[in-house]
Amino acid sequence: MKLRLPFQRERDQQLWGHCCAVQPTLVVHAARARRALELGLSPLGVLERELEPETYLRALARWRAAPPPALEWAGYRIGVEAGRGAHGVVYWATRAERALALKVLGPEADLRRFSREVEVLRALALPGVVPLLDAGVAEGSAYLVTPALRGGDLARRSPLPPPDALRLIQGLAGTLAAAHRAGVVHRDLKPQNVLFDDEGRAHVIDFGLAKLTDGEPLTQTSAALGSLGYLAPEQLGAANRVGPAADAFALGALLHAALTGRPPYPTTSVGAYLLAARAGFTGLPPGPWGPSRPTLDALLKLALAPRPPERLDAQALSEALSGLVPGV
Repeated sequence: MKLRLPFQRERDQQLWGHCCAVQPTLVVHAARARRALELGLSPLGVLERELEPETYLRALARWRAAPPPALEWAGYRIGVEAGRGAHGVVYWATRAERALALKVLGPEADLRRFSREVEVLRALALPGVVPLLDAGVAEGSAYLVTPALRGGDLARRSPLPPPDALRLIQGLAGTLAAAHRAGVVHRDLKPQNVLFDDEGRAHVIDFGLAKLTDGEPLTQTSAALGSLGYLAPEQLGAANRVGPAADAFALGALLHAALTGRPPYPTTSVGAYLLAARAGFTGLPPGPWGPSRPTLDALLKLALAPRPPERLDAQALSEALSGLVPGV
């Protein structure tokens, strides 16, 4: 992603110099790094593509163990990059010694969606939803601030032991059921949008595609929103008519991913995905399911039902899962 944030070039130059200091052999790639900086790209992204994985990860680990000095921006001390997506970059930051995550949107970002995410997060004060601490615009770039969730995402943790997977999705389903009662549909549930804090508690993040049931539409009715693999079949059609049942489908796909490490229909082809999703779920692959296999297959089949009216909703899924694992 090409970004020209107010402090991005300074941070990337600083980052590259630090990487070279801790891994001197990287200087042979200086020309590529300079070219990346000229194009507004991160030199780390270039290195990730050019270097052997072990070399890249070793340099990155050393950089993170002794990060460059923080930058001051918008009243926050900006540390290292935590991740980036299609429309912005997330940095670890601090203010008054509190660990934070600061999401800065690039110039191509849709400010209406940014405003919608801020509106949704301010309206939702739910356990399991990352709370919004601050939001604003500085030097022409919109940003929002949440607590730092440093425990990684579900994509990195999957597959989980079955009891842990069931507990996790039971909690997420309860969170989404509460969001639905508050009039919010997430529309982009996926493992990368489930982050864990230091204590291992899961939080739903990224409400940039969320829909308020009484809000103004943000997309054309034919636009598809979400991430293939966790997308309900109806989201490939009239996106503005998508309701809570789309989140229920995504919860079923998340349960499958938490149990197996992959979504139920792992394909990059939209056509193949739509055919598989419309055909319905046929069952878990071989695994350590024991006598709970028939029940898990039945729950997944209901959650992943092709037609929204036939789908198990978030609250029903939460209640069903609570009966499978003692202590939930």
